[in-house]
Amino acid sequence: MQKVLVAPLDWGLGHTTRCIPVIEQLKKSGVSIACLVSKRQKDLLGEIFSDIEFIDSNGYNITYPSSGNLAIAMLLQIPKLLSGIRKENKQISKLIAQYGITHIISDNRFGLYNSSVKTAFITHQVHLEAPALLKPVLFYLNRYFIEKFDQMWIPDNPPPGNLAGSLSSPSGIRIPYFYTGPLTRLTGLKPGNKKVFDIILLISGPEPQRSYFEKQLLEHYNFSDKSMLVIRGLPGLDENIPSKKGITFLNHISGKHLAELLHPETVLICRSGYSTLMDLYSMNHSRTILIPTPGQTEQEYLASYWNKQFGFNVLSQKSFAWDKTDLGTKAFPAFDNRSIFSGLDPTLKRFLESKNQQN
Repeated sequence: MQKVLVAPLDWGLGHTTRCIPVIEQLKKSGVSIACLVSKRQKDLLGEIFSDIEFIDSNGYNITYPSSGNLAIAMLLQIPKLLSGIRKENKQISKLIAQYGITHIISDNRFGLYNSSVKTAFITHQVHLEAPALLKPVLFYLNRYFIEKFDQMWIPDNPPPGNLAGSLSSPSGIRIPYFYTGPLTRLTGLKPGNKKVFDIILLISGPEPQRSYFEKQLLEHYNFSDKSMLVIRGLPGLDENIPSKKGITFLNHISGKHLAELLHPETVLICRSGYSTLMDLYSMNHSRTILIPTPGQTEQEYLASYWNKQFGFNVLSQKSFAWDKTDLGTKAFPAFDNRSIFSGLDPTLKRFLESKNQQN
């Protein structure tokens, strides 16, 4: 029997949530599934999938800066990243033998390649957003590891309707690549008919910026006439903060519950992380304010791209102020000619039917 290892990157939860439709499709294929995850990822996936195997993983232990440019901070941590990739690659050889793995699907985990099994690498960041002088260096480093896999999967629509802009362009990649279409846990779900909250604040991403974002927005919230739900992005944390001043707190929310609460008239305030944007596109929810993580060049690029492409409202975390943001009369865009490419099913079938060698 085929056994597929699914391994999402553990920086925030976006890589994990976008693997949910991959796992769901694999279950329909009848293969055995294992997930290589951290505790936080296991808490999230374990609520959805009770019948798959989980293997503990420590990740790369990369730290995010509290301020400054993320690309530069990441460049300084390349030695630590390379060390983590080497350790991961050594670990995967043992896991293949121990668990009988035949296929590996890695979401941005560079070390999970091995010539004895079929491997696929999921990424929307083929071309990393960074200062101009760093872009060529980061691309060649990125390509070096991507091309150790048999295939690259791009979780996006093919051009011209792509959602990640130039980030997801496969130009320069020399292994087979396939567009899966947007990968989102909200696929096929519909918004609720009843408006429950005026505002949903969706907090996501790694620390310390997750906490900074939460603290800043809550300290300045002063709309006593509006109801707000704060989703804190902390799966596995049992005790919720008590409701206060019209604010309801949830540490985590299922995809189905989130979809029900995304009423067309509810304003969503969130990061411009790519997984969140795929969720919005899937739900056709454009009544949204995007606040990119400071210094995270990918989110800053995506916010700007979605502002130009779809007219989304974008505010900086530093300048955001509730009293200057008129949520009641603010104009919001609507997706025009929205279409979603569905390429996951044929991509998975092709992957499972192929032999353990490059196409």
